[in-house]
Amino acid sequence: MDFWRVIAYSTTKHLTRYILSFMMMVEIMKEDIEMKRQKTPVILTREEIEKLIEIPAGLEEFYKKRLKEERLRGSKYLSYLKNNIFMAIRNQAIIRLLFSTGIRNSEACNLNDEDIYFEENRIKIRAGKRGNDEYQPLTKDETWKELRRYLRARKAFKYNRGNAFFIGKNGERVNPRELQRFIKQYGKEAGIKKQVYPHILRHSFATEYLRTTRDLRLTQNAMRHKNLMSTVIYTYVSKDDVANGLEKANL
Repeated sequence: MDFWRVIAYSTTKHLTRYILSFMMMVEIMKEDIEMKRQKTPVILTREEIEKLIEIPAGLEEFYKKRLKEERLRGSKYLSYLKNNIFMAIRNQAIIRLLFSTGIRNSEACNLNDEDIYFEENRIKIRAGKRGNDEYQPLTKDETWKELRRYLRARKAFKYNRGNAFFIGKNGERVNPRELQRFIKQYGKEAGIKKQVYPHILRHSFATEYLRTTRDLRLTQNAMRHKNLMSTVIYTYVSKDDVANGLEKANL
């Protein structure tokens, strides 16, 4: 009787180990398949992002010059130029905010005045992708400077109304489609040989953050990803990374 108990116990033990090993193998295969499905994200370099910002900055200067000329001529129809100056200032602030925080297009559009914490260096994301309000740090001085400059321009804008932080030409809350339109247009005008859209700035933020911190969990939190697999796509190694690694290793 004891002999058969030993045999049964041993068989059960080995079977359990086999099942656990099989389950682990299945999970590894699933992760591998998921990784292959996810494409390496297209990103912008810091130089390309600066080129992107230079387009609305140039438009701002152009329309300010035109406004000055029209005033000297005594023209009374200046609203068009004033509106374009305001839009150029707003768009600079939006691009810097998207890159400095990695927030999504829709999250930027949903920002209200009370969601910008100037004294605490953070912004509030209302009902984020995970379904609850979240806070995102913002530490870039240049971005805060642009946000304050935008607010000053907005106060002087005649269509300023409501509590939406980013507004359109008629005072309404800016919508994601408008961001897609002008960021795509700026990308073309800047001569960037990539498809430029708002989410590419989120990819760029994540890549820069991971390269700097070398910490996947920190990057996951910064991106507010629920699943770590969503963050793993940013661990790809570029040729520049390899070259920098070789230089540091002195090989």
